Amino acid sequence: WRVDGYDRGHMGPSADRGATDEANWQTFYPTNMVVQKGQKLNQRIWGNLESQVRLWSQSCDTLYVVTGAIPSKEFITDRGGKQVNKPEAFYKVLLQYKKNVSESETYAGIAFYLENRDYDEDVVNSSMTMSVQSLERKLGINFFVNLPDEYVVHAEEKCDLKYWGIK
Repeated sequence: WRVDGYDRGHMGPSADRGATDEANWQTFYPTNMVVQKGQKLNQRIWGNLESQVRLWSQSCDTLYVVTGAIPSKEFITDRGGKQVNKPEAFYKVLLQYKKNVSESETYAGIAFYLENRDYDEDVVNSSMTMSVQSLERKLGINFFVNLPDEYVVHAEEKCDLKYWGIK
């Protein structure tokens, strides 16, 4: 980006698209990259969160992941001399589905919200999490509009940190 300390952070991780070279190459399109603090966000805590999401995906039948950036009023100049927005924060919203479990455990959700700054932590903690519904209210977005009403309380209104292994 021509600005020291910032990376071109992927919203859809390159490591998630390793099935083919073409699929991986598509993660490097500018439409999938944002200005993200480098070493202490993108390369550490955000990267570790992406790795954890991959692990969670192996312990359920389906894991829905929504990732995004919150624009700011600040811009930086890219290598081509174009002005690029430097987001104020990033979010990742998860909705896990498991079949053959009790109805209250069929869906579980969690939301992560990280400011675009350096972090001392290596992994996310409870201060960086919230319920899906809390993030929906904060952003004015309904992430899982097709989720049946009977699952909304458990999946969107509650955030069981112990379930997700978050301290």
